Amino acid sequence: MLPFALLLFAVYLLADTRYPWDGALLFLLSLALLWRYVKREPPRSRRVRRHAPPSWEQMLPWFALLLTTWIGLMSRRRPPEADFTPLLLLWLLAIGSIGGMWAVRAWQKARPSLSRREMWGLGGLLLLAGAMRFLALGHIPANLGGDEGTQLLAGLKLVQRPLGNPFATGWYSVPTLSFLGYGLTMRLVGAGIAGGRLLSALAGTLTVGTTWLLARALSGRRGGWIAALVMAFSAYHIHFSRLASNQIFDPLVGSLAMWLLWRAWRASDADPAPEWGLSGLIAGLGWYAYFGARWVTLLIGLLLAWRMLVEPRFWQRRRRGLMLWAQGWLIAVMPLLGWYSAHPSALVERYNAVSIFASGWLAREMVNTGKSMLA
Repeated sequence: MLPFALLLFAVYLLADTRYPWDGALLFLLSLALLWRYVKREPPRSRRVRRHAPPSWEQMLPWFALLLTTWIGLMSRRRPPEADFTPLLLLWLLAIGSIGGMWAVRAWQKARPSLSRREMWGLGGLLLLAGAMRFLALGHIPANLGGDEGTQLLAGLKLVQRPLGNPFATGWYSVPTLSFLGYGLTMRLVGAGIAGGRLLSALAGTLTVGTTWLLARALSGRRGGWIAALVMAFSAYHIHFSRLASNQIFDPLVGSLAMWLLWRAWRASDADPAPEWGLSGLIAGLGWYAYFGARWVTLLIGLLLAWRMLVEPRFWQRRRRGLMLWAQGWLIAVMPLLGWYSAHPSALVERYNAVSIFASGWLAREMVNTGKSMLA
């Protein structure tokens, strides 16, 4: 535990910005101790192995969760005018390290069995889907909608120096991190209509690939190609892929998280597949997009509840994988939960605004029409 304690203290010193050299020194020392621990030979005796300390792969998710929890607490305490760049970089480090570790392990354990023909076919389909979404972004659609303009201005304002709080909520209680991606894209390619819509076009194109992966896993090659073709040339999806609005990330989060969950489900129960953690991580990141992506977490929860009812010894067989999924979800969403703990109304404001019950719409319609609530 000493390397992780030193690493956490080093992160605190670096984020505080008053002791950068002390933090950097402790950071290097903790990495050296971690490397020595990783390179240590595992014990051979079964008796010794039973009492051996957990591996770094088992400890890293817990450390990442501890780090993101601390980030959530620090982002609550910082004043709005402070620079949130250190906290954002630390969060990206935690997400990238744990996601990268799980992705490498998943690739090593079970590579997707794709034929060369399928890879060429998918590449060609993605090129066509990208052409439908990237060409003439600055002119089609011709008008820049009010929601687009508001979100783009919010993104540009967020990335100004000092960097605003990316773990808060803003316009219509939408998490500000979803605006950050649009702001950074415009900083790179220019603050124009095409630059503002570029990220949406990329997300829409990637969704064609993740839809193919999910449908292929569920219903075979034929189902995968049919689903991907429908998604690639759907006028509805093409339209929203060409708007600078974060709703386009909802189907990307949903298809990717469900595909990873399916792969985890099909793996052995003895050693939980890293796809469990990746699925939770993607579902947690969806909480920073539009509200529709949060239904992915609810959908997975309903799916697990159903399997708990119909699958014998569900908890005994799946508990390690479920714990991994929960770790991934919490690692991603803890900074936003920190904001909601200080501003609980922001969690339900948007739902109350569109609900026929909380908004008062149903009561008004009953008075205007004279009909009952059931009618």
